[in-house]
Amino acid sequence: MRVVFLDIDGVLNSDRYFEEVPWPEGASWWSAAAIDPRAVARVNAIVSETNARVVLSSSWRRRAPLDELCALLRSRGLEQPLLSATPSLYRTPDGVRLTRGDEVLSWLASERDAGVIVDAYVVLEDEEPLGEVEARCVRVDSRVGLTDADVARAIAALQR
Repeated sequence: MRVVFLDIDGVLNSDRYFEEVPWPEGASWWSAAAIDPRAVARVNAIVSETNARVVLSSSWRRRAPLDELCALLRSRGLEQPLLSATPSLYRTPDGVRLTRGDEVLSWLASERDAGVIVDAYVVLEDEEPLGEVEARCVRVDSRVGLTDADVARAIAALQR
């Protein structure tokens, strides 16, 4: 299995998107209005080209149940339902802050323990620290969101 760990803010939306698209009256930040369908189409291209599955690593996973987030992303064009989401980890027992990278590693370990083999993965992220999974990251510029160049890098990483 190949996996795309997906952030939303800065990846599926951007400063450019918010400048180009008028914000709907009364829309919540955590709504479909905050997701750029062009960026979602780019995620679809990665998934289609690599036969990858999408796992949500965004902080949005703490705001709503996974099925609601699936529906929201589907309403913006995501063709494949989310496989799951990374766990929300905060600190180790001795108080060390855990990173989004630690959450990715935890998800991978849990899948491995369940007998699922992840052949390749990529993390689409704009700013969160990733620690030891940084080498698997496609860093997205939050000013412009997910670009065609980012898509090419993600596909290449998944096909290695």
